[in-house]
Amino acid sequence: MSDAVWPTTKPGDVLVMDRNYVDFALIAWAVITTRFLVIRCATKSGPSRGHGFSIIQEFWESSDDERKVALRGAIVTLTLPASPNTRRFVRKNHLPESVQVRLKVAL
Repeated sequence: MSDAVWPTTKPGDVLVMDRNYVDFALIAWAVITTRFLVIRCATKSGPSRGHGFSIIQEFWESSDDERKVALRGAIVTLTLPASPNTRRFVRKNHLPESVQVRLKVAL
């Protein structure tokens, strides 16, 4: 997906993506190329779905309303997932192995 889109964008552009495109490598690539992403995440975005974003899964699974309020709008760190393909791509392209993102949630 990013191979087709990236050449048509420039630094500072905002890309809006659906939950099927949640990918650490894409987010890391956006960070180093100064693109901004708005991505809708599924309620099951944790390791069981292959995305490795446990902070998002923690948010959705929490029954603690105070924790949800604390995370809404929080800046969180996403770390490189264990997926061998993602790890290989990130390292080959010298992408960061952790990125800070704002977790913005509309309930």
